[in-house]
Amino acid sequence: MKKLLTTLVIAALFLVPLNAIAAVKAGASCSKLGATSTYAGKKYTCVKSGKKFVWNKGVAINTPKPIAAQTPTQSTTPSQTPSPILTPTVTYKQTDLIASAESCKLKDQRVKKTQPNNNGFPHSDDIIPNIGVAKFIFIPIDFPDAPGTNDFLTHMQGQMKKVQQWYTDYSGGKLKIEIITSNKWIRAPHEAAFYDTGKSCPNCANPYAEVWNSFAQEFINAGGNQFDYTGAHGVFFVFPKDARTKISYEILGRGVELKTPQGNKNLFFWANGEYGYNLESKQKEPYSRFYSYWIHELLHSQGIPLHAPGNGFQTSLGTDQSGDSAVLNAWETFLMGWLEDQQVYCAPFEKLTNSIVILEPIDVPGTGLRMASVPLNSHEALIVESRRPTGYSSGWDKEDSGIFVYLLDTTKDNDRSAESSGDSGNDLRYSKWAFYLLPEGRSEPILGSPQVMRSRYKNYLIKVGDKVKYQGVTVTLLQSGDKDVVRIEK
Repeated sequence: MKKLLTTLVIAALFLVPLNAIAAVKAGASCSKLGATSTYAGKKYTCVKSGKKFVWNKGVAINTPKPIAAQTPTQSTTPSQTPSPILTPTVTYKQTDLIASAESCKLKDQRVKKTQPNNNGFPHSDDIIPNIGVAKFIFIPIDFPDAPGTNDFLTHMQGQMKKVQQWYTDYSGGKLKIEIITSNKWIRAPHEAAFYDTGKSCPNCANPYAEVWNSFAQEFINAGGNQFDYTGAHGVFFVFPKDARTKISYEILGRGVELKTPQGNKNLFFWANGEYGYNLESKQKEPYSRFYSYWIHELLHSQGIPLHAPGNGFQTSLGTDQSGDSAVLNAWETFLMGWLEDQQVYCAPFEKLTNSIVILEPIDVPGTGLRMASVPLNSHEALIVESRRPTGYSSGWDKEDSGIFVYLLDTTKDNDRSAESSGDSGNDLRYSKWAFYLLPEGRSEPILGSPQVMRSRYKNYLIKVGDKVKYQGVTVTLLQSGDKDVVRIEK
């Protein structure tokens, strides 16, 4: 708590203008016509009254406020209620570690690189850190023809706090998010429809970068001197939910030089467009997954590729940022440096015989085993993770408990060219750095209705008694309760 209070005090000092120290009173004498001073939430201007210079009545100003970072010891995610082990007459003991986690850190070995972020080790350093502190400015922007409401602003500030909590949970407290925002809407200089990005679409070539950058600069300018960008890594803009901008999908910049009150800064920026706001309005709880969108885009600028395994599946925010699960898969959590070595069970194929591994679900914070990995060769591995319909996957159906097994291949990059024209997201015809593997007796789901599309991940979710066999390795789920008991054998 002492550390948190120190953080708040420091943030408050940054946000108080230097000319706010001296007391100012309306009608009191001042020395220079046109001079300004800020005191007690008002901005005063020196005006001429008769033959004297005096301070006017002052104008109320909008003071940005910091959102304090969540402490790593407290989680706001729903706690997991243990369910009984399905075969309680059998007691399994965890097999001793076969190899150190270092043996499972497969190197990135892509030959053709279509995106910059590594799918294997080493982690790709990027413009946003994954260890330490990251600072972001969240600017609520409204428009002359679409004023923002206090209720929606409060709601969006709640989404910002979820960003902080998510990073605390998945980084194990290794990354803290500092957020500076405003308690009032910042008015854009033009009506909503002025902000037109053309008919851009996800994964299309982007001819609109200059337009995006100009809008971001205009929104920053609208904030005047209200925000301190010192040490900031990025800026998020949020709009009223009924604003009818012509930002079709997003405005996005990574490492863009923008002018701020503290000088030019190399920044990340992002704002949802009509596509995202429309999806959010149709959520079970409307406008409840903005935080997941934001994290997805941040992770791309933290050095991981996302979009596999099962791109489009509602299994993680990496594959569907508006879906029912806001999990980060076990491999990429490992790649980010957020798993301790003792949280990874590493069993290289040449050393594997018959291992019992007890995994805890990655949908809730935890300190136990979070991943099992069986490197098959220098660039391929089987990854096993435990999953539950709780915590960050509380949107899943209640029967969705089990494990996923996916094949990692660090020679492959993401081919997203056919996302809207035939690629199921887990189709071996299209290159991905990982693919979910089916248990014996299951077949690929037939794509069709939105409900089928939403639930296609269920075919790959391995239940008690199910087996996955691949290249001489068999993975069997033996028991499933508050944790999963898995047998991995050659």
